Amino acid sequence: MELNSHRERMPWLRLVKRGLRAATLAASIGALLVATSASAYQQEVRSTAAKLSEKITKSGKKTVAVVDFTDLQGNATELGRFLAEQMSVALASEATSFEVIDRTHLKALMAEHKLSATGLIDPQTARKLGQIAGVQVLVTGTLTAFGDSVSLATKALDASTAKMLAATSVDIPKTKAVEELLAKLSHPLIFR
Repeated sequence: MELNSHRERMPWLRLVKRGLRAATLAASIGALLVATSASAYQQEVRSTAAKLSEKITKSGKKTVAVVDFTDLQGNATELGRFLAEQMSVALASEATSFEVIDRTHLKALMAEHKLSATGLIDPQTARKLGQIAGVQVLVTGTLTAFGDSVSLATKALDASTAKMLAATSVDIPKTKAVEELLAKLSHPLIFR
């Protein structure tokens, strides 16, 4: 009986508990939404890496490098650099029969040999890079913004011929973070 009268005298305690439950639920939903948007691009990158990895493995090529992803005009963006880095990591995780060259090491080699003038990879640059760094496959990508998504077209190119070994395209949901990175135009070098 004393317990019931104690509860009746403290109705605010029930309100506080309800408020805490509501706040916890709201925080959980917010975290889920953030995780979902973050995992959406990660899932697309991993899916693309798996597809490219399968084709690269079938080609028998042993070394792969990922260059900055650009917009349709060949301009590198922060989003392109970010996604290229994520792709490099995802390919390294998928790789069973080839090695992925570290992007920082590749950047130094390209700068040393003055191959980093633009965001575009032409056949001559691909061949030079293959000779200098021992790269057999270059992974390139192009970003195009559409409404509420960004299309990422990715290609695996034979470094000696610039012929496509594999290609795939995915749509990445345009979250606030993606929009911010997309808006930042990077210096027009292939690597930073």
